[in-house]
Amino acid sequence: MARPLDADVRRGEILDRAFALFAEQGYHALSMRDLARELGATTGALYHWFDGKPALFAAMLDRQVERQVFDAVAAVAEVPLPCRMAALGAHIAAAGDDLQRTLAVSLDYHRAHPERGAPLGGALAAYREALGAHLGLDPDAARVVVSVVVGELLQRILEPGRDLRPLARLLPILGRPAAAG
Repeated sequence: MARPLDADVRRGEILDRAFALFAEQGYHALSMRDLARELGATTGALYHWFDGKPALFAAMLDRQVERQVFDAVAAVAEVPLPCRMAALGAHIAAAGDDLQRTLAVSLDYHRAHPERGAPLGGALAAYREALGAHLGLDPDAARVVVSVVVGELLQRILEPGRDLRPLARLLPILGRPAAAG
């Protein structure tokens, strides 16, 4: 009976380690054979769990984004609603390296498969939905917040060392309700 749990744990470990490999070497540089060797698995085992490298990548990105969304929600959940945008900005500044690697890996994949925008688009939708729900934002405001964060992370890729701490001060401005009239 413990076998399925062990398989799920092993699959999760493979996805976590695959993220590090994709982040370090890039999507193009890794074949399924390379991944199997680096992950201590057989190629057959990888193909048993995933229908190829794009499917492995999509599962890996889903797992990464699920963890990051959980962490972001946890960072704002216990904070009073008016202070949640600042708490989100502080969380993003603290988690910036991880978020930046996820964006870079996603963009690398997207360059390889522009016709398959679903993994990156799905990740952005997950962030918009979760943040909208936990920050009390309508869908348009959630889209703008995610766009600003992605823009800052992209600038950080282009300008290493860019400070993300100003997001804690700027995100509350984006989250303010629009003036009536």
